Amino acid sequence: MLSHELHNCGKIGGKNGVLCATLGVLAAFLMLIPMGAIGLAVNGESTWKLILFISLGSLYLTALSLGKIAGRILCKTSTLLPCVFIGVGLALGSLAISVLTGSLTLMAVNIISGSPDSNDLVTYLLVPLFVVLIYGGGPAALLGILYGVLVRKQLAQMHTQTEADQALAADSPVSSLS
Repeated sequence: MLSHELHNCGKIGGKNGVLCATLGVLAAFLMLIPMGAIGLAVNGESTWKLILFISLGSLYLTALSLGKIAGRILCKTSTLLPCVFIGVGLALGSLAISVLTGSLTLMAVNIISGSPDSNDLVTYLLVPLFVVLIYGGGPAALLGILYGVLVRKQLAQMHTQTEADQALAADSPVSSLS
């Protein structure tokens, strides 16, 4: 565990997770502009703003925390395929957790307000998840591939620098005195 913190593998993974989440939010924004759905979030009632805030917060927290874990897992990986698979899993998982968090928030708000259909789990959980994964699954998978490529490249550069620093330290006269 200490070697991962010295290498900053988790930091690299988390940073790239947040970068890809931001690119995903921008892609979703660009997809929703022609549909007119942005007006619902901006001009809509406060419940939708709350749900949007909680969903986006959940997306970024999930991308950061799962990105750190993925960076640690990929620390010693030198091949691209595991990086891509883990990146796609990270992207789809972050998207799904974000949608489920927003859906559960909407369900809780409707239960508190006494809405008659607030117990319909299929309507609140499965339908939004299905719709978001249909429209956002492709872009999320592409961003997961981007995540895998970026993390692999940055970790490879970091390992090259670490090995060069270790070789330089082994050849220095200070280390021979120890």
